[in-house]
Order: sequence, then structure tokens, then C-alpha cells
Amino acid sequence: MTDRPKHNSHLYKILSFVLVMAILVFANGVFRSGKLVRDVENRWQRFFYDVRISLPIPPDTSDYPLYLIELDDKSLPEGTCRSPVDKIWLNAILEAASRQKPVVVGLNLNLTDKGTPADAGLAKSIGSLENVILLDHNGVSDNNRYSSAAKGRGSMVYRENSSGDIQFVCGDVSACVCSGNSDCNRTKTFFGELVSAVTDEPIPDHVLDNEGWIKIFSQYPERDFLSESGPWHRLSAAELLRLPADSLPAGSIMLIGARFQGLYPQYRLQARNLSSTSIDESPNQITDLDLLALVVEMVLNRTFLREMSPWLEGLALLTGLVCIALVAVRRISLLPLLLSAVLCLAWNSIAALVFSFYLIEIRSVLPCVILFGFSFYCIGYQQITMRLERLELKGLLEKERFNGLVDRFHSHSVFNALEHIRYLVRIGDTGAERYILDYSTLLLDDLRHSPQQSYPVKEQWDYVINYLQLQNLKLKGRLEITGKLTKETEAQLDSNLIPWKLFYPLVENAFKQTKALVDVKDGEKPEIRLELSTDRNILSFTVFNSYSDQISPSGAGQGLNNLKRRLAVIFPKGGWKLETTVSEKTWIAALSVPMVNKQAS
Repeated sequence: MTDRPKHNSHLYKILSFVLVMAILVFANGVFRSGKLVRDVENRWQRFFYDVRISLPIPPDTSDYPLYLIELDDKSLPEGTCRSPVDKIWLNAILEAASRQKPVVVGLNLNLTDKGTPADAGLAKSIGSLENVILLDHNGVSDNNRYSSAAKGRGSMVYRENSSGDIQFVCGDVSACVCSGNSDCNRTKTFFGELVSAVTDEPIPDHVLDNEGWIKIFSQYPERDFLSESGPWHRLSAAELLRLPADSLPAGSIMLIGARFQGLYPQYRLQARNLSSTSIDESPNQITDLDLLALVVEMVLNRTFLREMSPWLEGLALLTGLVCIALVAVRRISLLPLLLSAVLCLAWNSIAALVFSFYLIEIRSVLPCVILFGFSFYCIGYQQITMRLERLELKGLLEKERFNGLVDRFHSHSVFNALEHIRYLVRIGDTGAERYILDYSTLLLDDLRHSPQQSYPVKEQWDYVINYLQLQNLKLKGRLEITGKLTKETEAQLDSNLIPWKLFYPLVENAFKQTKALVDVKDGEKPEIRLELSTDRNILSFTVFNSYSDQISPSGAGQGLNNLKRRLAVIFPKGGWKLETTVSEKTWIAALSVPMVNKQAS
């Protein structure tokens, strides 16, 4: 049977780590949908756009060419103002657009029917085209000639993050615009009406969040998005008026809107590569017409962002926590923190690549915060545990020091020795002088050596041999005592160190068992045999003694139990082994401990 120290603290550590990891995974699942967490995650996601643009990923293109017809200052007729837009001029633009045979025309302007002849002419042109979609700015159905003449109408509503960047567009007006108002049920989305005129495929439900919003995604860098040769064809109103009929490809989509510098709102998109400069710095601002074109193309190409399954995210997070916990067991203080940094770097790299190639969103900010938080918890737990273990070890060492003092001057042992000396002197035995000298040598060795320090193996071997010879002297030589050393071991006895008095409990236990046999047997001598050997830095000490299961000497075995506790204190990381076995009529006690070379110490 092998006796090793029991560390219940390992079980407590495992249970505490499992409990903390379960709480963290549960917290990630609860808080990942919070508005603050989503806002931070979306703002961090802007770096993924840079990764995608740097990769050789061609943008998805639609089968329907997209043309942006811009009403700008250069196209504005003389004597007319920017707002409201001149209806006669707008009527001419619509007639020019109809000559290009577009599949749908989106009129991104706020039109008010004032009942003038110009309004009547514009409404007639809208009706003749039969494919005009009007923008409803107010979200309320106006009973006018424009809405009656148009094919459809809808609103565009955007949502910004905390830094003012556009992140979402409303995909379900009844859910995200004016929830609870019955009039909203009659209002649709502007881009939805435009796309419905081209294709019958509905917007997938999984791209809408629980409040009806769609995250805006762009495939283009800023230099392409805002340039004249960007992803969409840009024409000024003046250029459209000069185009001959059928100059543009059939089946195109036309979006007509204003780009009057400084008059209409400019926006920044949530992607860093699409953020615009201020109004005063550049005429190339992202207007609502640009945003409309981006959303229409996104819906037509089905380039929607999808969110990774919370279950897969939780499983990946749990795997990272388990890795940190396994590393924390090694008790290297900064290793959990270093592993957290590596895991977060890998997590964000994978998230960026999955985002780039598969348009799947993987939350990374909150999981990284959790990983770093758990690593700090592991480091703190390590420090507290190590401090408690040091305090416990200090207490055990103090107790061991006290026990060592007790062993040195045990009153019972000294009294027995003195009583035996008195007996020898009284009967005039010549062995009294030798017994006094041998016993004095043992007491001197105990006084010179400390149980907390290590000493050469040779000194400890001589100590137990002297002890047995002294005890045999008391028994008048009725014990057979032998010691066996290999030549290799004998050469290493002076150069290797072990803690003091590790052999003594085994020898003392053997003497108690054989002494009991001496008292009941006549003729045959009980035997005690000692063997000592080395294997690299491991010292093996074995005691063989005569044994009878019918005799139970008092106090036998107590020293071995004390030795086990002492070994657990001296070698807290293990590396020692104490075995006791019975073979026929022989008791065998084997001890293996690591040695320290005198020069290395």
C-alpha cells in the first residue's frame, strides 16, 4: 500500500473554478443582448471592416444597375431655390428618367401637394411612370395626389450608436418606428417598397432583431464609396436631362434625391471605413440618398450580417475558461493573464475572418472581458491559496520543531536509559560504560542536528546503526542486526543530503516488533536488516524485521504515522513514497525520498 498526502484543497479549487465558470458563461448569455453591450460590440466591430477590405474579397453585385440622380447646385435652374424643389423642374427630371425605362424610381424627396398646376403636372408624371416609390418623411399617410399616383410609399428610419454613427435601419416599421400607433400599420419601409418592385423575395426574418432593426453592412471602402466612380452610378440632374432615350441599361433602379451642400443632413456610418468628414471639410458627404442606395443594394444582394448562435459562443467561451483554469493549476502567476491575451487575440482574429468571409457576427468584447476577469480571479485565488498554504506550512513546521525538541529530551526515553544504566552499575556489568558512551553519542547527535535541516546520508546511517547496537546491548545481543550498502551508494553517502532522522521511525518500529519476539522466543534470534540504495537523485531505505501477527507490541506504528505527516510537510509537491508490507514472517518498510547534492545546496 502506498501512502500519499491527501489534498482536499484540490477538490475545492476544482469546484470553485467550475462554479465561477458556470456563472461567467451564464452572465455572458444574459448580458450579451443588453443595449450597452451591443453598442460596445458594434463599435468594436468597425475594425473588422478594415480586415475585410484588406482581403481579396470581391463585392457582391446586383443584376439591377443602381443609378443615383442627384439634385445639386450645378443642375439647379436659375431663379429657383433649393427648397422646396421646383415642381416643374422635378417634372422634367421624371420625364427624362422615364425615357431610360427604369424598373423602379425612388423619389427621395418630401413632396407636399399644395394644389397648384405644377403639383397636378408632377402627380400626372408620377402616375404615368407607374413605378415611382415616394418617401414618406412623416410616417403618416397623406391623402394627396402624389400618394395616390405613386406605386408605393414608405419611410426610412435610422438608429445611431452612442458616438453618432449610423448602425441600423428600420426593417419593420410597425415594430421600430411608432409602436402602438395604428396608423403605422399602413406605412411600409421605403427600401422595402423599392426592392419589392424588383424582386418578390422577402427580407429574411433572421436579419431583423427583436425590435425590427437591420444592421447596415457595406462592402466598400471610403475611397470607393464617396468617389464619383464608386459602387453606384452617379448622375446629376443636368446630366440626366441631356441623356438621349434608352442611354442607360434597361431594368435599372433610379434613386432621385438632393445633394445640396449644407442643406440636407449628412451622416456617418458605423463602419470606420465609411465615416465622413465634417460638412465644412469636403463636399462628399454621406447623405440619406447614399444610405438609401447602400441599403437597397444590401437587400438586393442579400449581404446581411448574421449573428453567431449564443450556444456556440457560450461553448467557445467555456473552452477558453477551461484552458485558463488548467493553466492556473500550474501556479505560474502571469501565465493565466498571458493565455487570456492570446485567447482574445485568437478570438478577435477568428471573429474578423468569419465576419469577412461569411458575414457572421461573433461577439468578442464581452467574452474577452470575461476571459481577462477570470484570469485575474485565478491569479488572486492562487495568491490567496499560496499564502494560506504558507501559513499552514509555517504552523506545521513550528509543530514539527516542537516535536523535534520533544524527541530530543523525551523524559520517558531518558528515564528508561538511566534506569538501565543504574541496573548495569548495580550488578557490576562491564557493559555499563559502553552503554553510557553510546547513549551519550546519540544524545549529542540529536542536539547537534535540527529536524528542519538536511544532513549527509552517512551521518544518518551511522545514527540508526548506533541506535540498534545500543538497543541490542540492552537485550544482551539477542538481536541479529545487519546493514547492507552497495558500493555506489557508499560512495555517495557523504555528498548527498536528506532531512534529519527520516530513517529513525522505521528502525524504531522494527525494534519494537523484534523486541516483543525476543521476550517470547528462545533460541532463534529475531533479525533486523537494513538496506540502502540510490537511483539518480532518489534514495531508497528499506528495513526488514522478524514479525509475528500473534504479537502486537505497544506503540508500534505510531512513529510511521508521524513520519507520513512530516514527509507531507517537508515535500509538499510529493516525490516521496512510504510502503509497508508483510511477507511470510517478515515486516518490510520501504522509504523513498529525493536527495539533494551537497554542492548544489
